[in-house]
Amino acid sequence: LTFGDQEDIAQELGFVDGVTLGVEQFMQAYYRHARIVALTAERMLDRARPRNRTRAATFRKLAHGIILADELIGLEKPQRLDRDPALAFRFYRQALRYCKRPDHAALDAIARIAPDKRWRLRLQDSEEATQLFLALLKNIDETAFRSGSTVAELHEVGLVSAMIPEFEPLVGRVYHDVFHVYTADIHAVKALEHLQALTRGESRGRALAARLAAEAPRRLPLFLAVLLHSLGRTRGREQEETGARLAESVALRLGLSAVDAQHVAWLVREQNALYRWATQRDIHDPQGLNEVVKMVETPERLRDLFLCTVSIVSTVNPKAMTSWKARALEDLYLATLAQLESGNAPAQTESRVLEVKLQAVVGFAGDAGEAELQSFIDEMPDRYFLANPVDVVRQHARISRDRDEVLATVRVGPGPSEDVEEVVVVSEDRSGLLADLTAVFAAHDLSILTAQLYTRRRESGDEVFDVFWVRVGDNTPAPNRLAEALQQDIGHRVTDRISAQDLIARQSTPPPWSVRPGPDVPTQISVDNNASAFYTVVDVFTRDRIGLLHEIARTLHQLDLTISLAKVNTEGQSVADVFYVSDGDGRKVHDHDRLKRLQRVLYDRILALHGRAEAP
Repeated sequence: LTFGDQEDIAQELGFVDGVTLGVEQFMQAYYRHARIVALTAERMLDRARPRNRTRAATFRKLAHGIILADELIGLEKPQRLDRDPALAFRFYRQALRYCKRPDHAALDAIARIAPDKRWRLRLQDSEEATQLFLALLKNIDETAFRSGSTVAELHEVGLVSAMIPEFEPLVGRVYHDVFHVYTADIHAVKALEHLQALTRGESRGRALAARLAAEAPRRLPLFLAVLLHSLGRTRGREQEETGARLAESVALRLGLSAVDAQHVAWLVREQNALYRWATQRDIHDPQGLNEVVKMVETPERLRDLFLCTVSIVSTVNPKAMTSWKARALEDLYLATLAQLESGNAPAQTESRVLEVKLQAVVGFAGDAGEAELQSFIDEMPDRYFLANPVDVVRQHARISRDRDEVLATVRVGPGPSEDVEEVVVVSEDRSGLLADLTAVFAAHDLSILTAQLYTRRRESGDEVFDVFWVRVGDNTPAPNRLAEALQQDIGHRVTDRISAQDLIARQSTPPPWSVRPGPDVPTQISVDNNASAFYTVVDVFTRDRIGLLHEIARTLHQLDLTISLAKVNTEGQSVADVFYVSDGDGRKVHDHDRLKRLQRVLYDRILALHGRAEAP
């Protein structure tokens, strides 16, 4: 069903918008019924398959009415489940112990009784059932289960919802967007499976996360928080706060201590905080970093929130955790940890800048043009040294020293990950340069992820030193060829030999029939003067479109604002672009009327780009 079909059918069937969208209610009902059909068909087909009878059948009684028959774990008397609810969890414990698959007849018996409300109450009142459930939740060993996951098996037969009724509204819950691939319940299960895999030592390219997960001393609060992270999604406004209250209540009911229950609630409440800071804020801004430090308070809470974030983001969809997002999260974790351990943010910031400068200068010993390299260190702003490691600073200094006698020098080299390249542009300072650069990058089908924009104050005239991380594709030319092409087009643009519109028009636009329609993405513009000590932060949330970044940069330039940092985050068909801007004097924009005009003009320009007009 396309998104348009979903909306039309939901309306025809009488689903109306309430706390959740009518189309989401319809899709949840569809998924719940489809799930029952799929599971029933699978078990019926399994029974119909001929069994291998070439060897003698085996039968063995295990503890508590559980049997091992024909290499399958089963229930001797399934009717005992009614008066002994904990038997359901003992059954799975034995399956894990003997590393055998459950018998479908036993699974059917559990699945039939799990929805019964009275049975659920008896299950929740059973101390043995509670302890067994928590033990199964903490299990990280690989299993013989069809899905390979204990929690997935428990969820499939309804035992997760039976033990945690607050989880029931998530079953089949659909997000009406193109970013979330799984329903809310499946996403929660997959997030926990991802965390359990990290704890087993499966790094999956995330060595830092795997090491931290393996070292975590208290796994249960962390595991429970990841499983319950979406509880507030079906409760309307203030979802994180509502979800935190529900999660704390669940944790206390399951017997966790008050301290652990509060930790679960905190993780659920702040689950998006690190992701927002890493992808939408300047993680090298001392004030911003200090806000993160205040939020996490301790290295232990920072570690758990980092692991929670990695697990949740990695399982939104198979491509959600890109290499640069992972790098940004790791950088934020390490920077926050260093500040927590030092306890003196201003002193640490000053020490960090001085350390990078000294190490960079030491590395220049014997280089040709050593004086020019030293002047690069002296003339770049402190923020540059907070954002770049020593080896990168040395590399950039040499690029500046060897700059060609042209309007702009471009160098392309390896970025933080395999699918990201670093593009360095050095030129004389020019009004509106970023808008021109975004048009050139669009012409070459380069998606900008982050843009660090620096002004080098020189006696001979200010020099712009811009560093971009761009996502590259299979058809992107080799670095040297790409640098030459970019340098040529930038020269043509700054001399007005080609217009920005002509550059953007080069980018191939897919035909409408090849693009799957998606739900509308509302445009929102927010302005924040508290997120940074030195800049006004402009957040732009809207639908992705070719030329969007150029239009935003051009508009900010026309409003006499200077962009110092840009971070671009695309999720499905929506974007969350962030710009750190200042006025002509390099200060925040404090004038209220000017800020309102900024929002209004930027909003109108984006809507015009999308080809529609609407009230904000």
